[in-house]
Amino acid sequence: MYSTYELNPKQEVDLMVATTSVRPDREMVMDFTIPFYYDTSTLLMKKPDPNEKKLFILAKPLRWEVMVCTAVVLVVSAFFLCITEQLSPYYKVHGTQGQQDFQHSFWYMFGALLTQGGESVPKSPSGRTLVSAFWLFSIVLVGTYSGNLIAFLTVPLDKPPFNSLDEMIAQSEYKWGTIGGTFFVTWFNSSTVDTLQAVWAGIKKFNETDPEVLSPDPNVHIDKMYREKYVYFGDKVYMDIRKSNQCDLMTAEEEIPNNFYAVGLPNNSLYTKTFSDQIISLQEGGILQTFKEKHWPKSIFCFAPSGLQSKSISLIDLQAAFYLTGVGIIAGLLVLIIEFVFYYFANKCCNNLNRDKCVHLRTVATNPKIVDACHQENNGSEVLFESSSTGRENAFTKLKTNHINEI
Repeated sequence: MYSTYELNPKQEVDLMVATTSVRPDREMVMDFTIPFYYDTSTLLMKKPDPNEKKLFILAKPLRWEVMVCTAVVLVVSAFFLCITEQLSPYYKVHGTQGQQDFQHSFWYMFGALLTQGGESVPKSPSGRTLVSAFWLFSIVLVGTYSGNLIAFLTVPLDKPPFNSLDEMIAQSEYKWGTIGGTFFVTWFNSSTVDTLQAVWAGIKKFNETDPEVLSPDPNVHIDKMYREKYVYFGDKVYMDIRKSNQCDLMTAEEEIPNNFYAVGLPNNSLYTKTFSDQIISLQEGGILQTFKEKHWPKSIFCFAPSGLQSKSISLIDLQAAFYLTGVGIIAGLLVLIIEFVFYYFANKCCNNLNRDKCVHLRTVATNPKIVDACHQENNGSEVLFESSSTGRENAFTKLKTNHINEI
């Protein structure tokens, strides 16, 4: 191609019809007609393996901002429920049975968030009003999360790791390159745009240890994408041809309009205007577009999955759920150990100071089928048990005792 540019100033070439891009330096030695094809430059890369990040698929339906706000709402709602329960006059009239502290409020709210509820619903009207509002919040959040999770599990999303040059130079996982000895090298090297300068600086850095990033053969760049995480920058027209039959390739969304293909003529040629007028006629009549649709490679092998087709959920899709169960088991065992240690030292400390203050740390043996509540009279000599048997819902048994040391 460059030999043609060398011959043209000598008037040895009358016409050049090829994929020749119009450049200022070339226009100094030859004439160009108006462009007959406008092309852009973009990034070509291999589609990421969809199974690489399925470990975190349970977190994909919600952005991290939503997760943080949900955690804040959970803690704040539990706090206000606890305050509401403590200040409500309901329990002053009906007794404190069922009144919730912060621990019970938090676990009840957490259960409601998972649509499981808790041990008991607050009995005060103010507490139930607050919980009802939190129920509505949980229904909306869980419904949105469930719908998005189903979409993530059943519909494959071919999303590139980045969609622009700025995003590419901001990461360190992928290397990039372009065709050596072409316009792109001159374009990057002479550009004053910060992004393009950063792209060229990266290419020069990679070229020190890997000369393939500036290989003149496009096939080398394509093969390199299959061996490692690599991005090829070049003409989109060539990339569309490669993508037509290689379904595991994809391009970025950003396209740079920097290629204009035209017919080359000698300097000051009398035929420049004639060819330009004919190209305009072909464009206005749609003939060039017809030729493109007829002869352009079509994507006959890469079909997008139909929305009516069902996708079986594999084990790797749900691996995060199994891992989460394992984490829950381990966390439960750790908390159990912490409980044993805490109660052991707390009981030991209380016994050394004052045995009467450690009543709350002692174990109470009860039969849940017979005894539901225990009421101790003010004189400390009579204990009243309320029976919960089916046939004795309103029966009471009085036990007389002189000394009660443990309950």
